Amino acid sequence: MKILIVDDDPTTSKSLEGLPMDISECHALRRGDAAVRAVRNALKHRDPFDLITIDIALPDMDGTKVALEIRKLEKDMEVPKERAAFIMIITAHADEGTVRTSFSAGCNAFVVKPFKNETIVNAIAKSKLKSQLLKDPKADQKAVDPVEIVLNRLASGKIRMASLPEISIKLNEMAKKGLDFKVIGNLIKQDMAITAKIMSVSNSAYYGAVAKTKTVDEAISRLGLVSTKQYVDAICNRKLFVSADKKYAQFAQELWEHSLYCAVAAQVVVDTLKLELKSDAFSIGLLHDIGKIFLLQMSEELEAKNQLSGNIDSESLFRSIEKHHNMIGAKALKSWNFSKEYIEGALLHDDPGKTDAPSKELLVLHFANALAKTMTHNQPIQADVNLEDLDSTRLLKITPDIIVNIKERVEKQLPLYN
Repeated sequence: MKILIVDDDPTTSKSLEGLPMDISECHALRRGDAAVRAVRNALKHRDPFDLITIDIALPDMDGTKVALEIRKLEKDMEVPKERAAFIMIITAHADEGTVRTSFSAGCNAFVVKPFKNETIVNAIAKSKLKSQLLKDPKADQKAVDPVEIVLNRLASGKIRMASLPEISIKLNEMAKKGLDFKVIGNLIKQDMAITAKIMSVSNSAYYGAVAKTKTVDEAISRLGLVSTKQYVDAICNRKLFVSADKKYAQFAQELWEHSLYCAVAAQVVVDTLKLELKSDAFSIGLLHDIGKIFLLQMSEELEAKNQLSGNIDSESLFRSIEKHHNMIGAKALKSWNFSKEYIEGALLHDDPGKTDAPSKELLVLHFANALAKTMTHNQPIQADVNLEDLDSTRLLKITPDIIVNIKERVEKQLPLYN
């Protein structure tokens, strides 16, 4: 079960996080506006919250108003009644007017502080949503995790992981030895789409040149070898982030959007702070979530061949992809001989604290990943993250004014890659 706790009292939030239920995810937010954004994004990404507890007295808005906004979102997005969230108001004020207003706002239950966690469970058990929230243990045994099946078949050699475009792999090998003007030019000329894009970017207003470039060599000279490689990487890898199944197409598109934002943000951070890195921050950002698209595509392949059985739904698939993508991404990058900075980025981009001495590349990626989420709103919980509080922000000495500057530069540069 996926739970959202909206309460500015950390003691209450901590207590609710310990609910005696089978909880897959538990997110805690302190503000009503952040909760509404989180629910909107969760619905948009087909990963809704099952249970939402709301304190009636929040710092920015009344809890009943939050409930009303959530019900309006569900109505606008045509969420079936049986899939609507179970909303529970939690408050120290149990007067008749408050209770009546809460239920009028669409709440399912009303709990008075102080309370025991059993009270929450009992309230759900008495509701018509019991079957959705308190599932039969036997039913859980029948549920299938498609990603687990993918991993098992991958380990046994029954299926193979997709590969990066050949040009991307060649550029990676070239980067290790030092980018070569002639070689990179010959690679670009092999693909008309890449040639056209490189020429277009070199003649864009961003580079401010009066004279138009007429050849690939002139374009590379104007852009520089590093930037040229980055544009080629973006063009090549865009083709990977697709889904043959319509129900997953939006997920794949948003995953690409986030990856590109992260890549551009990483490079902007490097340029802004004038950092010297061992590996290309842009490409590390572009590939940090590569495990997600590969797991999605392999799951799709098995599903299309009717090789998956049991209860499978997109929500559980996305959650499982989130759980396993770091390991798969790192494994893939290692198999293609990418440097340890790329592998570490795929493995630890969500939590650089898991290593005692995070590299500059990892810190840049961690900050860029968080920044990209706030700019694209692809992750519901990210709506309440303060970039200034991140360890990577502190270690890189990124001040609030620098954050503003980085965001502005990212928005300015991003169109060049689309």
